[in-house]
Amino acid sequence: MNDTQRMKIITELYVRHPHMRISNVMHYVQKREKAEELRRPSPDPRGVVAMLRKLTGRA
Repeated sequence: MNDTQRMKIITELYVRHPHMRISNVMHYVQKREKAEELRRPSPDPRGVVAMLRKLTGRA
């Protein structure tokens, strides 16, 4: 996810929820980035398992 996409998400959130805390906004952006990573096709299943472990913090 590039910077323009992040800024678009942040501005959309602040338009909808003007009193939202910045930490909540950044958490939402991180969740969207993780979802985008999971949607990308992976060539082998071992890479998928390693990526899921990296994302969930379980080594």
